[in-house]
Amino acid sequence: MAKKATLTSVGTGWLSNTDLNADLNALNDQFDNTLSLDGSTPNSMGADLDMNSNDILNVGTVAATEVTVGGTSVAANVAAAAASAAAASASETAAAASETNAATSETNAAASAATIDGFEYLGNWQTSTAYVTNNIVYVTAGTYAGYSMIALSDHTSDSSSFDTDYVGGKWGILAQVGGAGAGTGDMLAANNLSDLVNAATSRTNLGVAIGSDVQAYDAGLSSIAGLTTAADKMIYTTASDTYAVTDLTAAGRALLDDANAAAQRTTLGLGTAAVAGLLDEDNMASDSATDVPSQQSVKAYVDAQVGGLTIPTTATATTSGASIDLTGISSSAKQIVILGNGVSSSGTSEWILQLGDSGGFETTGYTCQGARPTTDTTTVLSTTGLGVYRGATSGSFTFNFRVVLTRYEGSSNQWHMESTAWRVGGALGMSNGEKSLSGTLTQIRFTTVGGTDTFDAGSINIGVFT
Repeated sequence: MAKKATLTSVGTGWLSNTDLNADLNALNDQFDNTLSLDGSTPNSMGADLDMNSNDILNVGTVAATEVTVGGTSVAANVAAAAASAAAASASETAAAASETNAATSETNAAASAATIDGFEYLGNWQTSTAYVTNNIVYVTAGTYAGYSMIALSDHTSDSSSFDTDYVGGKWGILAQVGGAGAGTGDMLAANNLSDLVNAATSRTNLGVAIGSDVQAYDAGLSSIAGLTTAADKMIYTTASDTYAVTDLTAAGRALLDDANAAAQRTTLGLGTAAVAGLLDEDNMASDSATDVPSQQSVKAYVDAQVGGLTIPTTATATTSGASIDLTGISSSAKQIVILGNGVSSSGTSEWILQLGDSGGFETTGYTCQGARPTTDTTTVLSTTGLGVYRGATSGSFTFNFRVVLTRYEGSSNQWHMESTAWRVGGALGMSNGEKSLSGTLTQIRFTTVGGTDTFDAGSINIGVFT
């Protein structure tokens, strides 16, 4: 509920405006001290809300930092309850563990009692004390100080000295003290063998003497021990006392087990060629039957014997045109071979070769004749070129041929021709001829007598020897 505003009674007349304004301001101040039903500002408490023992009804979710009931914090009670439950659970677990341990101890005790039945350690030997057979004592004085003894019979001990009872046969030695006195000559577990007088002697007695029974530490052996090996593997050194693993194939083993280099060459299939001498002789003057020449020597010797051979890598097609020109022939050419493969032409005119120099192709001055071996008939072919005689001239035939042009040594420009042509699946023709050029041969034309027939199939290739 909003607080009431203290208002001033307003008189009549226009002079009452001051009182009206004061009353309105008072009302406004009291509205600021109320909570909004629609959630608009102001809508938060500036102090504690006292319900005066009344209930809060129809509440949804309550978001609070702390809830106190009857003066006690609800959060503290919840935490305490959780801690109490955890403690109860831990106690239950501990109780179960204690019960298990107790049962284990009982079992161990029973087993221990069964194992040492009749043997009881009574601590230090005492005078005038009743002992029974198998009692065990520790002697603190006299000749046997430091010894552990076991009773050999039921008896009451001497009133002054253990030595008397021992001499009387009442005790036997269970554990004898070391020769240098208690704690020094003994083998004590806590010393981990550090109380040995001589470790080397002890190793010898145990059969593990270093250098004779066992291998001393070695860095190389340690490196090898760290490797992982498998089939077809071998070890090798990468540094001092450092080893690694690499492949070792059956072929490698076959080579390694050979007794000498000769046997290894046999394994490799090399024979005596692998040890032949290497000769670098351009003229092959040694004429050796066992040594081999160098690549350079072979090339120089062959070049000297045959001059040189130039063969185009691509054949020239003879599938169109009335003539095929072969140009760029070396001026030092000594012999020229022309090969035709599957060549045919449109008519029946004979095929001829015309030679040319820097001045062009020459069309006169040729002598040539051909023959068919089966008829032994000679035919004068042409004076306008060197004829490639086929023995049959039908335009439907295809022919292969081989022409060899050789320059006479006595005349740099006189050439001799030999030709063999054969029809695929048919006749064979042969021809010979000569021609003296006015200059150095540089080009050859493949055409027909009259130059009107055209080629329509096949290809030719040329090889030049210099």
